[in-house]
Amino acid sequence: MDIIILEGIRRSGKSYTIEILKRNFKNLTYYKDSSMGFVDHNKVCPDSIAIGRDLAYAQFLKVINKSESDYLLFDRGYWSTYVYGQCWRNKFTKVDMEKHVKKVEEIYGDFLNNIKVVFLEVDAVDIELIESMNREKDQWDKSHNDYREQYSLYSELPLISKVKVFEMKAFQSSSYIVNKFKDILRS
Repeated sequence: MDIIILEGIRRSGKSYTIEILKRNFKNLTYYKDSSMGFVDHNKVCPDSIAIGRDLAYAQFLKVINKSESDYLLFDRGYWSTYVYGQCWRNKFTKVDMEKHVKKVEEIYGDFLNNIKVVFLEVDAVDIELIESMNREKDQWDKSHNDYREQYSLYSELPLISKVKVFEMKAFQSSSYIVNKFKDILRS
């Protein structure tokens, strides 16, 4: 089984892209970590839980049995921990987060060859569109909306990570997404 991790800044169209992929690829199982919801008064650090989740995934996904699906699609992964651990709370330094990425990939070991990160690329026009959206989907939209900072942090990751990275333009048509994804699956 191959793992595909869809990454990109907030509001870059990940959910839109995933809906198109789910409709068009029957050999794809979509996984969304639904246990990451928090009650506002709860004193749990989402970054600490994300780090623990990343390390757990790195261990159990290596030994997962092949299911009916050929591909397991994740909405975000350990790259997001790197970006948002720094972006929102500044609790973790760039050095801490870089070590985290390397540790996760070290645990994956050779299984890293079965993982592809698909990064949704945005340009200046896309960033302006994102900034103009009046949408407060969750607590993060209220607390931090520096999309250029998020994109800058994501842009550092191909220099740190050993995983195969594929870029896909954000906010594209269904046919673009389907064709691009076919190319990614073949590579």
